[in-house]
This record gives sequence, structure tokens and C-alpha cells, in this order.
Amino acid sequence: MRKVWVYKRQSVKGWWCGWYERGRRKAKALPTKALAEHYRQIKYTQLNSDVFTGTVTVDWQQMLAEYAHNKKVRGDLEASIYETALTMRHFETQVAPISVEGGMATPN
Repeated sequence: MRKVWVYKRQSVKGWWCGWYERGRRKAKALPTKALAEHYRQIKYTQLNSDVFTGTVTVDWQQMLAEYAHNKKVRGDLEASIYETALTMRHFETQVAPISVEGGMATPN
């Protein structure tokens, strides 16, 4: 059971909501105690209901490979896997997903 708490910092305006995520302490500043309590309830529900709130850093090609592998393991037909690959390729041409390398965001 993950805990979320509300606290007030000395000589700083507002209220703070704190929690631990992936072993690191996180906090969010809010203007009133009522808003902090409301945010605490939302964050508590997220942390304890397996809702992922972090950032995933996976490049486009790795995501495609994992998705195709998942389809094969699930037992989908080859025709379905082929259609999925065509759809993803079309999506890639339309949206041009961004890969992040060395801190710079560049289109593929």
C-alpha cells in the first residue's frame, strides 16, 4: 500500500502533496490545503490501482518489435500481424514519431 501525504513547508506559500514513485520522493505544490487533499486522493488512487504515471523512454523501432512479438505470442494469425505492420508503417509516415538521442528530439 503506497502512501501519499499533505504537508506545509516553512516560509513557502501553499501546501505540498508528497509520495514515493520508483523509490524516489516526488512532490507537487498546490495553492490551498483543500486542493492538496483532493490531489492526494487522486494520487493515492493512481499509485494503488496500478496506473502507470511515469515516463517511458523507448524508441519507435523497439516499440514496434515488442508489439509484433506480443501479437505472435498471443497467437494472432499471420494476416492480422501483417495488417498491424502495415498500419504501423502508415502511422509512421503520417505522424513521423520522434526519437530522442543524446538529449535532442529528432524526427526519424
